[in-house]
Amino acid sequence: MLWIALHLPLLSLESFAATLTGEQAQAPLALVDAHHIATVNAAAQALGVEPGQKRATALALAPDLLIGQADAARDAAALTAIAHAALAFTPSVCMQPSHDPSRGADTVLLEVRASLRYFGGPAKLLQRLREAVTPLGHRIQAASAPTPLGAALLARGPKRVHLQEKAALQRALDALPVWLSGAGLAHAEALQGMGLATLGELRRLPRAGLARRFGTAMLDELDRAYGERPDPRVPIVLPARFDSRLELFARADSTAQVLHAASMLLARLAAWLAAQHALVRGFTLAM
Repeated sequence: MLWIALHLPLLSLESFAATLTGEQAQAPLALVDAHHIATVNAAAQALGVEPGQKRATALALAPDLLIGQADAARDAAALTAIAHAALAFTPSVCMQPSHDPSRGADTVLLEVRASLRYFGGPAKLLQRLREAVTPLGHRIQAASAPTPLGAALLARGPKRVHLQEKAALQRALDALPVWLSGAGLAHAEALQGMGLATLGELRRLPRAGLARRFGTAMLDELDRAYGERPDPRVPIVLPARFDSRLELFARADSTAQVLHAASMLLARLAAWLAAQHALVRGFTLAM
């Protein structure tokens, strides 16, 4: 097997920015969840706004800060469009949940071994894949590996790695920060106290001791990532009918605002059509 992982590190911000005009999207942005800052863009970060701050604190630091509400459904709709674009290259596409349990899925996985010859090899397939998802307006971090979880972890890591051999995968995973895994993030404080910084250091510890202290979930995750245990995935099913909506952040007083949002919906429609190798003769845009 060969899996490609498409990780969207800025999914929430980018899905919110799709509801804004170009000028608004360049302003300092922040999303709040339960009255605290959940994520910020670079412009807001430069003004001192950081995740975890209270809303009032963020506004004191950046009075012109544009604040939106974090929306899991909006993020899911954006990620679904990426998955639809991926279905044009292989029927084996699935979602990978974030390593942070407080967030939803943030990575799309494709099993592409059977598609390599048709698309001219891994490099050309990846290039075509990037071209397909570019109109959807997301920053993509891509990685390839023989296991789905291994590819997902590498896509979240600091380097873009594309591997096809199990031995190379294991070496690359060994160098990753331990907190990139779900179990590692859940026990980050304890692992840091033990002086463990990478997955390789964690993996070299006695398994029985790890199981007693942290439970079997950590070992199971490591085994699936490294290819020591099967990791079956259920592919998503393309819906027979396309239906997508986008709620504008602010009142639309100009044609440009409406066209900006409509272009994003059209990009999602195009991804859905490409997955079916189909076309439409007409469509309805409801406002």
